[in-house]
Amino acid sequence: MNHSSLPFGGKPIIFGGDFRQVLPVVKKASRAGIVQKTLTKVQWWNTVKTLRLTENMRVLKNGDNHEAREFLKFLLDIGDGSYPTHPDIGTSMVQIPQKYIFESGREDSPEKFCDFLQWCYPNLHSPQTDLTEIATKAILAPKNTNVDLLNDEALSRMYGVEICLLSVDSVEDSNDTTNRADLFPVEFLNSLNIAGMPPHKLRLKIGIPVILLRNLNPALGLCNGTRLQVQHITQRLLTVKILNGSNEGDITHIPRIDLIESSGDLPFHLKRRQFPIKVAFAMTINKAQGQSLKQVGIYLPCPVFGHGQLYVALSRSGNPSKTKIYMPQITGLQGKFEGKEGYYTKNVVYQEVLSTVHTTNNNPVVTILGGGGHLF
Repeated sequence: MNHSSLPFGGKPIIFGGDFRQVLPVVKKASRAGIVQKTLTKVQWWNTVKTLRLTENMRVLKNGDNHEAREFLKFLLDIGDGSYPTHPDIGTSMVQIPQKYIFESGREDSPEKFCDFLQWCYPNLHSPQTDLTEIATKAILAPKNTNVDLLNDEALSRMYGVEICLLSVDSVEDSNDTTNRADLFPVEFLNSLNIAGMPPHKLRLKIGIPVILLRNLNPALGLCNGTRLQVQHITQRLLTVKILNGSNEGDITHIPRIDLIESSGDLPFHLKRRQFPIKVAFAMTINKAQGQSLKQVGIYLPCPVFGHGQLYVALSRSGNPSKTKIYMPQITGLQGKFEGKEGYYTKNVVYQEVLSTVHTTNNNPVVTILGGGGHLF
């Protein structure tokens, strides 16, 4: 297509997405820097024709009734940033309807946290626990530290024999004249817990839900973000069942592989041989994007901090009665405020991104699907 000066050589290209959801992750970037990396900022954006999906099938598959339509409107208002805010108590503060708030009859305490975990995963300690039900649920949280806490607690409660699989860590060879492997002892490498990489000490049980961290075989459904359930464990191979996507229900295998951390956050490249998975009783909100779940608990020990995070968290389950938020009281940041009724938290929406999603009258060189609904 070298003879054409049009974008993509004049070929029609389809992009799928929803600008209400989280934006590209740009490390250490400001709001302006993140917005600049979105699709709406490319030079050919004015040639794009936007086609909107308007029916949220994730919600409507549970029944088209008044409650579902009310939930749909609530989600769209949160995603669009049009849900009423209360600037008198803080920027972008919204009141969450009481029916979406988790209540256990206790004040904020470790006991209430345990009640929340029990609501999400009842009877984890019982040998009669339905492992299939465990695989259809998740707790979502803003940060990796919150997720690790939740996963450790749920794993310790789950019935079964725990198996601990240790990684083999090293410093990747480089062309540097300095022998960096001598500078960083193995014990230090083992202690590193890096986002996007499995831990050195991977604790598993039969039936536990996990999430894949690398693309292994897309043709078989083994992609980054695929949810799996562990069926059998050995030191070199895991037998797993795929829980989502077009290959849902298939039994497959996950090998130990070499993973290399090269983000530049460390003064060396960490090489870790481990199974490319993490326990997924809980996930970060960003990692949960695209997932469809039957029951979702949203744990907010701190307010969300990125565009679309609250919208993504609330929309992972299409059932409003199976979506609950637990937000511990943080004076001045979230929870209850003096003189106000109800619970409040932050909803971050970059209006400059949503305002540029428009339909042009030009012949489409690129077609965008999304903005009003979900494919699943």
